[in-house]
Amino acid sequence: MKIKKSTSKRMPLGRKYKIEKRASQHKKKMKKIARRSTFIKGKKGKTKELNIPNLWPFKEQMLNEMSDLKERMKQEKEEKKRRIQEMKNCEAMRDNSSEVKDSNTLKMPANLTDLMENALNRQNAFEASKSELEELNMKTLGDPTSSDSSRKAFLRDLRKLIEESDVILEILDARDPLGFRNLELERSIVAQGKKLVLVLSKIDLVPGDVVKEWLAYLRREFPTLAFKSALNSSTEHGVNHSKSSGLRASNDFIKSGSVAFGVSPLMSLIKNYSRYNKNSKRSITVGIMGYPNVGKSSLINSLKRGYCVKVGAVAGITRHLQRVDLDSTTKLIDSPGVVFTGNSQDPSQILRNTVQLTNVKDYFEPISLLLQKIDHEILLKLYKIPMFNSVSEFLTNVSISRGKLNKGGVPDTNSAAMIVLTDWFNGKIPYYSFPPQNNSDQSSLERDSITVVSNWSQEFDIEGIYDQLDSQINN
Repeated sequence: MKIKKSTSKRMPLGRKYKIEKRASQHKKKMKKIARRSTFIKGKKGKTKELNIPNLWPFKEQMLNEMSDLKERMKQEKEEKKRRIQEMKNCEAMRDNSSEVKDSNTLKMPANLTDLMENALNRQNAFEASKSELEELNMKTLGDPTSSDSSRKAFLRDLRKLIEESDVILEILDARDPLGFRNLELERSIVAQGKKLVLVLSKIDLVPGDVVKEWLAYLRREFPTLAFKSALNSSTEHGVNHSKSSGLRASNDFIKSGSVAFGVSPLMSLIKNYSRYNKNSKRSITVGIMGYPNVGKSSLINSLKRGYCVKVGAVAGITRHLQRVDLDSTTKLIDSPGVVFTGNSQDPSQILRNTVQLTNVKDYFEPISLLLQKIDHEILLKLYKIPMFNSVSEFLTNVSISRGKLNKGGVPDTNSAAMIVLTDWFNGKIPYYSFPPQNNSDQSSLERDSITVVSNWSQEFDIEGIYDQLDSQINN
């Protein structure tokens, strides 16, 4: 049987190129079909929006709900991105910062009796602080949209902040310091033997003479310093610590957002306390607390000379304790803002920017309270509106001036109210309060604080720090 030879695989070049051309055409056709199929399924391209009929009676309400939902989803997405970036920054800082061993460790007791006594003392101190903060919990206002579990978490964070901190900074808005204080919490802090320092923030929104009056008033109770945070802490150039003096510097602050004021006195106060302990290996922990959106995180960024913790113009940006190493011996703890009041829709709390505008149910009451505080001439010039005699007339004039009109030319008073409140929060509407002039009735906290300040003067070197700060504020 003759074996058949294998056929050759050679082919004419014309046939070879024809096959390659047909194959490329087939692949191109299949890709085109795949693109069309994915577009039809909605995986690519813009989704078609659902149109609401104009005759639908609740169209405006539904549109508002949809816009709120869209804005909420956008904020959640941005918050998630910021949280991821913040975790990356913290991990990088943790790797770069040198580990400092705290020599303030518990010494082993000599015998069993000392061990039981120490444990009993720590337990009593913990129960006392816990009971005091639980009393405050009965009046705590968290985020109106948050659950009870998140509010309890805020109180746990606050309790933990007080326990871990050696010095606690209570941040107060310089425009209304008394409205941002919590006397019960201050008593609880002093009772636990912690050092409390009051810090007036946003002093660039208040005249220098008023700042000096508030400093003199509050220094009778606790050590008080003035501070202005840098606005552009996330820029590539960082934060500049100003050493200029006089009211000329305040004008520079308004023009430049990268300048912080009051850093040197605050750092001197912290370093003096650390130096007084005569233990160079021991690191000092500084806790920062206050109302929401009062400037706690901005203060940390200004001290750190850069963007370290997340900040924002709305309340509730910080949701948990955040620890930042300022240097090898100083640690800062940022805390979420806690409001100690029972009504989330209280007009005074809304004007303090403790409630997000999207959660405000009625804009009439806060605007009415704002009109009682502000000279009407300022509002007439700011919004370029005629004279008004009522809140509704004021909001109507603002909506017409800013072009906030609904269908048919009806003024949108809610949008006008949000514009006014936003300008109020951003400091575009000038306002500041004066300290009380009646000094005859002295509170019990103030009487106790006089002895507290005298006891702390040696540790903090308060007089020297006051001279340093006053030289920068005076002309």
